[in-house]
Amino acid sequence: MFKERKKRKGAIILGASLLIVLALFFYYRTSQTVTLTPDSKLRVTTTIFPLYDIIHTIGGDRIELVSLLPAGASPHTFEPTPEVIRQISQTNLFFFAGAGLDSWATFLVENNVDKEKNNYQAIDISQAVILMPFTDADLEHEQTDFDPHYWLSPANAFLIAQSVTNNLSIQDPENESYYRANLERFQKELEVAIQGWQEKMQSLEKREIIVFHDAWNYFADYFALDIVASFEPFPGKTPSPKYLQTVQTEILAHDISVVFTEPQLAPELALALASDVVSQVAILDPLGGLKGRDSYLSLIDYNVETIYSYLQ
Repeated sequence: MFKERKKRKGAIILGASLLIVLALFFYYRTSQTVTLTPDSKLRVTTTIFPLYDIIHTIGGDRIELVSLLPAGASPHTFEPTPEVIRQISQTNLFFFAGAGLDSWATFLVENNVDKEKNNYQAIDISQAVILMPFTDADLEHEQTDFDPHYWLSPANAFLIAQSVTNNLSIQDPENESYYRANLERFQKELEVAIQGWQEKMQSLEKREIIVFHDAWNYFADYFALDIVASFEPFPGKTPSPKYLQTVQTEILAHDISVVFTEPQLAPELALALASDVVSQVAILDPLGGLKGRDSYLSLIDYNVETIYSYLQ
């Protein structure tokens, strides 16, 4: 009964918080008017760094671009502030990750009951790719049945960049040739990088990894890695003792010597439980924006190099 009361109380608090956010959103949307003039740049807003960098690569100096999440923050646990609501209200194009990753952004878009008076165009980038379903029936993914970390497959970066280019060109047709030239340049750079990544990863004999949470299905699928287990089936959700025992069993069964954590999520529980069965801990980064991984290409390169250095 206590757990039920606690759950109902949490739901009430969450509902109230979302109502406050929605009220702020409507206030700023109706009190601010944004119009693109021939002399002004397209105002673009996005939620996470990988999208930010691809949009910046395509849009270049023809757009004003803002990323809502600070470097090192997790979109799973991020809560929009009044400043975030104001920023969205003043944009022309709002690119969000979708697929349950930045659910607060999806909430703002889906609950905008007066869409005809919108000053911005909302683009769910997840609709540009084919999403991978979570396949482990034992895991409880509370917000979505699909893995929302689709940008971690370099193949999807082509699709993301194409979608960004199309949408920028629709909103700003005078600069379409500029956007498409940048798209072509990005595609060529990505193709060269992919060749190096594939050569390195294909040389690995050991391909089993343990990760902190289920963010790496696209990356593992693209580079033919085997994710043996993850410590958190969903970020911020404490795994059960039975589940953690299963993870430890998998670590021993596959002779895993390293656990890969993430800079956006606190790994203390995983590290404490893994300390008896693994000898090394390394960091994979699904989001980037930090030093040494401050572009999409350098983010993927960092993760390839990290895995290669520990599995070779």
